[in-house]
Amino acid sequence: MSTKRYYVIDYIRAFVILNMILYHTIWDIVYIFNMDIYQFKDIQGKIWQRFICIAFILLCGFCWSLSKNHLKRGLITFALGGAISIVTYIFVPENVIRYGILTMLGSAILIMIPLEKILNKVNEILGFVASILLYVIFKDINNGYIFFSIVKVPKFLYSGEFMTYLGFMEEGFYSSDYFSILPWIFIFIGGYFLKVTAEKRNCMDMLKGVPNAFIEAVSRNSIYIYVIHQPVIYGVLNLILR
Repeated sequence: MSTKRYYVIDYIRAFVILNMILYHTIWDIVYIFNMDIYQFKDIQGKIWQRFICIAFILLCGFCWSLSKNHLKRGLITFALGGAISIVTYIFVPENVIRYGILTMLGSAILIMIPLEKILNKVNEILGFVASILLYVIFKDINNGYIFFSIVKVPKFLYSGEFMTYLGFMEEGFYSSDYFSILPWIFIFIGGYFLKVTAEKRNCMDMLKGVPNAFIEAVSRNSIYIYVIHQPVIYGVLNLILR
């Protein structure tokens, strides 16, 4: 990150991370330890999950230009995603993670390197609005549809690992944490345009905030917290509930 730290971003990211930990704790209780929490399985749980995902990816896009080495950061994030896939495949194949959020974020970070020059030519407000609209249009692409499930995508596209990675999920594919490039790349790009908007309107100083050591530590290490939090949660719950 740059030497100037925006502590308000730290607070927001820490809030999202803590929500993620709580969400996954309840997920494990419900789906691994088979305890029925009907509210979690209902629309409330889905809204909570979507909020966490969108907020986290949007923040990553917002902070993209604050990183000093996009290539290194992207490759590390992508590699961590691959490591999680291997570990879950070996130890918990019934809950294997393929093309999870870290794989998507690593890909987005790398894709933005050549894409930045093009995006810089787009009006930031128009770019943000277009990004969110594109996400809405493509949000059902994993299931074979776009544009509010009105337009059916040709079935031949839904074949093979690479197409699944892009968002055209092949039949029989399973992942307990699936984040394809489409539609999530548009949320990442939306975050990038949000940062440009804040800069051009001199709003970045509003994000300086007040430092807090705990909050900053959580924010700085958010990727690594994501990597280790599920094994820790499972271990604790296993001791308590079994």
